[in-house]
Amino acid sequence: MQLTNLLTQLKKPSPPATDVRQFVRLCHNIARTYLNQKVITGRLDPQFFALSVDDLAMDCIASLFERNDRGEFVRIKCYFNSFDINELSEEILFARTRRLVFGAINDELFRLYKLEDPSLGNVIRCIKAGLKFIPDLFAERIDGEVWLYIEHKKSAYADLPVMPFDYIYVMLNQRFKAKVSVRQLIREFADILKTQRNYRKRYPLIGLAYLIRILHTALADVEDDFPYPADVSMRVNELCRLIRESSRKVKDRMEYQYVVRNKFPRKTYNSFFPAIESILTAQYVKNDGFDRSFFEHIKSYNSGMSPVKYDEKYRKFFEYLVKLSREELIKKIRKDF
Repeated sequence: MQLTNLLTQLKKPSPPATDVRQFVRLCHNIARTYLNQKVITGRLDPQFFALSVDDLAMDCIASLFERNDRGEFVRIKCYFNSFDINELSEEILFARTRRLVFGAINDELFRLYKLEDPSLGNVIRCIKAGLKFIPDLFAERIDGEVWLYIEHKKSAYADLPVMPFDYIYVMLNQRFKAKVSVRQLIREFADILKTQRNYRKRYPLIGLAYLIRILHTALADVEDDFPYPADVSMRVNELCRLIRESSRKVKDRMEYQYVVRNKFPRKTYNSFFPAIESILTAQYVKNDGFDRSFFEHIKSYNSGMSPVKYDEKYRKFFEYLVKLSREELIKKIRKDF
């Protein structure tokens, strides 16, 4: 069936099930292709959501098929009623359909990112607020996704690939060895985007936000205003107790999200928290927290963890749990002392 006829049916109340299935397959294929492109260019890690690309694609387009009381697909009807589908060619209609799917995907990815990692939403807001302080760096929504680009160079090097995630990570990480602000990271990112010649002069905002979140975890391991109690002997004993309480509270709070929802095995999850206690103890009790990496700490409690497995599957989750435990510890310190 031609797309024009298919859309005409879908805009009606309670459209035929065969037409619905055909349009679902079309949208799913578009979504799957779009997500695979994101994976290939390093802009998406489906393992972050513990889903395959096929499942993630279906989840992302699900909102398009929500019905009202009359059985109408409200979002689809509203979108395709904004123009006359009978005046457009099949090619243009397909392009418009792709745009609808792209928008649904990016909206859902943003929601999922915030759900899985609440700190990411804060980073995105900081980036948007910081753009006004960065000359020549602008944001624009293209095909449903917000991109950052250099003024006058949005289309420059358009035939080149998007900068790989690892490339930007290495470039930014080697410029900083201490805690930095989001604004500083954005300014350095803009400089990298402007001066490099091997990739496009634009980059997705969500990708930069995810990168900054990782960098901040790595660069801000020490809390500048950590509220140490005055008495040293009390500090050591009480800090050890509060570290245990903080990590256990985070463990209980996050168990549903990571274990019950089968993000990873309970045994692996349980091994994270002795390692987190070890990290916090090294940093705040022994003051030697920089002699060992996070991986070395977790390896002490999980002998089966390899560097590759940790980096590809667990690092972002473990770093986030360390961050939550540290924040919980600081709250307890301020309350108790």
